[in-house]
Amino acid sequence: MNIVLLESLGISPELLDQYAKKLEQQGHRFAAYERDTDPAVQIERARDADILMIANMPLSGQVIRACKNLKFIDVAFTGVDHVDLQAAKEMGVKVSNAAGYSTQAVAELAVCMMLSLLRNVPQVGARCRDGRTKDGLVGSELSSKTVGIVGAGAIGWRPATPLRPRQLAAPLAAGCWATSATSPARSRTASSLSRWTSCSPKATSSRCTARSTMSPDT
Repeated sequence: MNIVLLESLGISPELLDQYAKKLEQQGHRFAAYERDTDPAVQIERARDADILMIANMPLSGQVIRACKNLKFIDVAFTGVDHVDLQAAKEMGVKVSNAAGYSTQAVAELAVCMMLSLLRNVPQVGARCRDGRTKDGLVGSELSSKTVGIVGAGAIGWRPATPLRPRQLAAPLAAGCWATSATSPARSRTASSLSRWTSCSPKATSSRCTARSTMSPDT
């Protein structure tokens, strides 16, 4: 197989070389290029490829149709909206993506953004660097707030995990919305939201009851 990587994957040259050697030892040919979005350049590099590898660089139907030996497009990215899937279908080319590679990271960042929004972190940081006070930017705590999570798919249910009352100290636990996450699979299928109510702090834990807004079978 002639395998062509059309853009960097964000890994070191040494690591890429290790992977390339493994492919070559199995009888494949491997070529790697820096990103170039010019279709003419892409066609020149990919013309004889059996397999194309990209990340988030657009891959047009013009390029796909010009690669007569192409059998497979490997997208090292979550989405595939930057690939002309209709052209790939016409040419009988299979397309795969890297679903789930950053699921946990995105979920954690969502929680960080919640806290940043509540506490005006960027604005306060800028004030401090200018030697000024944080007057008017004190913000508020997550305690007693309602957190809305729209969609309980592979990513949506994950922010609910650190927000669940039994997994947090009592001040952070009171009155938050979270996905009904008895298990990731169930959460994804039910897509239900549970409101944690009756949270009363006791020592370092909280006792809470949950009420689902949707039937688990919905």
